[in-house]
Amino acid sequence: MEPESEPCYFCQGTGRVDDDQDCPICKPLDHRFREMFYILENHVPRPPKNLLEFYEFRGNPENFIVKQEDVGQYSVSTVFVGLNMDHLHITATGIWFETMISDLRGWGSATCYETWEEAEKGHAEVVERLKSPKWKRF
Repeated sequence: MEPESEPCYFCQGTGRVDDDQDCPICKPLDHRFREMFYILENHVPRPPKNLLEFYEFRGNPENFIVKQEDVGQYSVSTVFVGLNMDHLHITATGIWFETMISDLRGWGSATCYETWEEAEKGHAEVVERLKSPKWKRF
């Protein structure tokens, strides 16, 4: 059984800010925002019911971090971004996940994926490349 979430801090769970205004955090997202924000359910992206559900999801890093690890001087981080990065509609399902490599100078290269499973596999491939003596440093 899923734990019950805390009531919205904005409206204290009433759904209203005052007599004539719905709570902007609790009210269902309209079509413009439903296309913008996403959460994962069983590792599959879906729009949240409202901003509160989105904020609760993003408030726990375990919800969106696929894998993070250090390889020598590099840090490799693979995450669910929460936005569809397929702006050109190249894929059927969208691009939701990203692996970033960073070193002491900052962020370097990025690789993107459609699914959690692809992101896990891609993360492992990036780590193996970094461990390889043939890896060209950026």
